[in-house]
Amino acid sequence: MRRFFFGFRSLAAALFLIDTQAQRCTQFAGYYEDEYRKEDGAWKISASRFVVSSILVLDLSESLAQCVFAGRALPMAA
Repeated sequence: MRRFFFGFRSLAAALFLIDTQAQRCTQFAGYYEDEYRKEDGAWKISASRFVVSSILVLDLSESLAQCVFAGRALPMAA
């Protein structure tokens, strides 16, 4: 069995988390860093991680969405 390895940074992606009880929407934007291995002639993902590049938190409790936080990483909870 021959094995080859390489890493790849994929296109940007966005993930939305909507909390209907807290009336908040959190958006994470970032990219995937994938590692691939070629085993028996087929490329397979051997590892994957999502790297967050920005975060946006919106308060949806009023008729107009309000920005609670925007940045690269959420501040530490007190």
